[in-house]
Amino acid sequence: MDEWHGKTAVVTGASGGIGEAIAATAASLGMNLVLADIDGEGLQAVESDLKARGAQVVSAITDVGQLADVEALAETAYAQFGAVHLLFNNAGTMTPGSLLKLPLDDMRRMIDTNLWGTLYGMKVFMPKMLADGAGHVVNTSSLNGLLAYPAMGVYNGTKAAIISISETLFHELKARRLPIGVSVVCPGAVKKKRVAGMTGQGSQSADDKISKVREATGISAEQVADCIFEGLARNRFWIFTHHNFHDALSARVDAMIHERTPEFELPV
Repeated sequence: MDEWHGKTAVVTGASGGIGEAIAATAASLGMNLVLADIDGEGLQAVESDLKARGAQVVSAITDVGQLADVEALAETAYAQFGAVHLLFNNAGTMTPGSLLKLPLDDMRRMIDTNLWGTLYGMKVFMPKMLADGAGHVVNTSSLNGLLAYPAMGVYNGTKAAIISISETLFHELKARRLPIGVSVVCPGAVKKKRVAGMTGQGSQSADDKISKVREATGISAEQVADCIFEGLARNRFWIFTHHNFHDALSARVDAMIHERTPEFELPV
């Protein structure tokens, strides 16, 4: 982990949950931090806490679904630290609910934050990383991107898109021998004091089921961050925090190959 000491990480969605844990782990490794979130109050609290521990931190209120905000974030990062070595496209939002009932505004919010936020991050930061000759991009997806969880169709779709785009990018970078790495993180259930982004007019019953799964199978955000940095140390593309999904994924892929009707069983 010594390779990260003195280098700079940009973390979106840093006001809580996985993003806050990533920031704390990076700080413990001696990294400079550029933190971003739409939640200004939560962001300030995280920044203050990390500075009290001696970390070099700058933060910027950022709506990652807005290109101008992501461009401003990059300007802040490079003005403050001169380079970015790790980019964590982690910001995300979730509103559970049936596709037939979920309001369009909630759908757009998930697509803008989860998908466009990831795309903007890569499009803005990667050319600068290439100019510097090094860097690594870490995109946060989800097990929802691999399994078609009911009542979460739009969220699932954004996370599946992140996986597909990241994997394609991996092949493109490798084929061109470009000096940038890419990883995709697919967390399972994560226990949180506050579920960032669980907003909008989604289904309360689906929300309740998600909460029960978090309590039954969830791990801490700190454990997720540990998995991420372990994956980076091993230069892994796929970074998983849970391994209870293998049977469900195998059954899904087998049904595709043999053109059977889809079935879903919640991994436990």
